Amino acid sequence: MKFIKISLPKKTFGVLPRKIKTSLNASIFDGYLWAMMWGLGEMFVIPFAVFFQASSLMVSLINGLTQIGISISNVLGANFIEYYRNRKKLAIITNILHASSYLFIFFFTLITKDPAVILIFFVAGLVCTSFSSAGWTSWMNELVPERIRGRFWGLRNKYINLFQIIAALIGGAILSLAKKFDITLFGFGFLFISAFFFRAASFIPLSKQYEPTMAAPSKKERISFFDFIFSLPKSNFGRFTIFNIFFTLSTSLMPALTTIFLLKTIKVSYLELSIINIALSLSSAFLMPYWGKITDNYGNYKVLAFTACGILLIPLGWTFFRETIWFIILNIFAGFFWSGFALSSQNFILDNVDKRVLHYNVAYYNALNNFMAFVGSVLGGILAKAFQSISLERFLIFTFTESKLEIVFFISFILRLIIIVLLLKTFTEIKRKKPLSNTVYIFIIQPAIEYLNPVKFISTAAQHYVKSFKLVKKFLSLPKTKDFNKKDSKD
Repeated sequence: MKFIKISLPKKTFGVLPRKIKTSLNASIFDGYLWAMMWGLGEMFVIPFAVFFQASSLMVSLINGLTQIGISISNVLGANFIEYYRNRKKLAIITNILHASSYLFIFFFTLITKDPAVILIFFVAGLVCTSFSSAGWTSWMNELVPERIRGRFWGLRNKYINLFQIIAALIGGAILSLAKKFDITLFGFGFLFISAFFFRAASFIPLSKQYEPTMAAPSKKERISFFDFIFSLPKSNFGRFTIFNIFFTLSTSLMPALTTIFLLKTIKVSYLELSIINIALSLSSAFLMPYWGKITDNYGNYKVLAFTACGILLIPLGWTFFRETIWFIILNIFAGFFWSGFALSSQNFILDNVDKRVLHYNVAYYNALNNFMAFVGSVLGGILAKAFQSISLERFLIFTFTESKLEIVFFISFILRLIIIVLLLKTFTEIKRKKPLSNTVYIFIIQPAIEYLNPVKFISTAAQHYVKSFKLVKKFLSLPKTKDFNKKDSKD
């Protein structure tokens, strides 16, 4: 019996081998489960730390040490997969360990009342799951045909973002209700236990995915971490990596601080915090398929360059806005740009790297990227603490709140501008794509026509909600299917 009937549309994806289509459907369902874990668990880790009186520096360390832990784990995992060549089993094991971290986060923090415990177990959980990320990426790269790469990842990411929205709305409503009845701690407990179950359940769709035999690189093709670093200026992918890691540094000053800014300075409720974050996910969800089509037709570099310039402007909103509605609108635009940037960056890597050494390159790229995210997060926390003692309330066009976090946001804008000016033109598209005759129409007017139509927006959201509900109901009622790792003569 077939596993799940998500139905990758034939018009978009064409005819695919049965076990490939089944595997891609299963991967989308795996994305659903991850999204529910994120929306009920990961999204509320920092608010949980703030609940236990974590400082700005502590919150930045949670973000920062997570990134450095993931960096080390990526490098170790890429080398480990050379010896333990079962990418499916490794992904299942590490995901269950990641799921368990949410139980430790809640119960050990409840016992100790120390936010440092949150840092330890949150980092440990993400280190576990990232240990298999290089292998998972190379596995998925072998499953997704190149001709539909942009469209498939756009569709998968859209579904993930939609489920993030559902989960975040549920989580925010639960916490707001719990706070109303003075049982906020129990609200957090319910969310983290739910996150555990959703993440642990990922073993079901992962076990249904077909795993091709992993292509082994020759000894000459194997790359050490230091070889990778020293070769960066010499290749198109290397120069892209240099741009991206420094861009990550500039953007990582803000994420942890924006949560503190909203909760402590703007004083939004947990539900309002969820809605602000949902605005970003909702925008990303609807734009992902559009960006996938654009990258397949026009290439990844043009999308990456356009969206990077859009991301440059986002800190200005955080610098000047003070009302909840404006943060919602700001995150709608942020989702538009970040969805295109994330998809084009991912596809740019896949286009530029041989699949036999993809797991090395992905791991080393992620390691550098996460290290820069660590540096940016810690630097943001240090700057926030330093500027907090400044007594200045106004400077030129800037009006400061008590936290002075607006200064850090503006510094992030300046860094993004410098990096785009200096590094964006150092790499280029390597594959022949359609010429882009009207950038403004393709990148701004056309998506506005397609996605800002309120009737289409509401009807599309309703369709996805119904499809997702039916999918989960059908999945829960199905018996086990056969193992697609076994040879199937019909394929």
